[in-house]
Amino acid sequence: MTHTLHRRGTVKELEHDYVVLAMSSKDVNREGSAPKIAEILEIFSKYHPVICGNVAGNSMRMDIPHMAEQTKDNTVAHAVFRSTDDVIELLRELREKDLGVSIVVSGLFDRVGSCCRRAGLTPHTVNVSLGIWGNKKRLPSEDVLQIETMCGHNMVSVSLIEDQIDKIRKGRLTPEAAARRLARNCHCGIFNWERAADILRRITEKESVQNS
Repeated sequence: MTHTLHRRGTVKELEHDYVVLAMSSKDVNREGSAPKIAEILEIFSKYHPVICGNVAGNSMRMDIPHMAEQTKDNTVAHAVFRSTDDVIELLRELREKDLGVSIVVSGLFDRVGSCCRRAGLTPHTVNVSLGIWGNKKRLPSEDVLQIETMCGHNMVSVSLIEDQIDKIRKGRLTPEAAARRLARNCHCGIFNWERAADILRRITEKESVQNS
């Protein structure tokens, strides 16, 4: 799965942004896997996630039990975590439960590697994002890209982000409220709305200083 790989930012900004997902494999272990994936979603909820989701919806729209009820064999469960300590404890529990479902962790390469080692795990496969190639002239600002790339299926579009920025400028929304609205669109539940709120605040405060 690569839709969680393209997050942008400095090392400091990405230190509190880790995505964990669980999924079965077609023609290997998918049949009958729904209860296992639902259980993993419940396990995710124990380790202080910023947001959870499983395509049926995310925790901005519904609670974990409802999401678990909607889980099917082909469902992918996701969650975002702030802390490597939480990721380590989560991975330890998943290793002990050994439910036979693939687990993918996305984040800073060295931090994720350390989490796996401390949880007693050896990664099976490693994917690395190579960034954006081609004509970049029409890309939005880096700040907006940092928000947009937190939803790997582009359900949080640039135009939607810019609309929320405009509402913050006009005092109609706080950065936190705007970030939560954006997060509702990311059905997978991989949009780190807390980090998005920080970025939105940075954008609007920077504009305020420039205009003063």
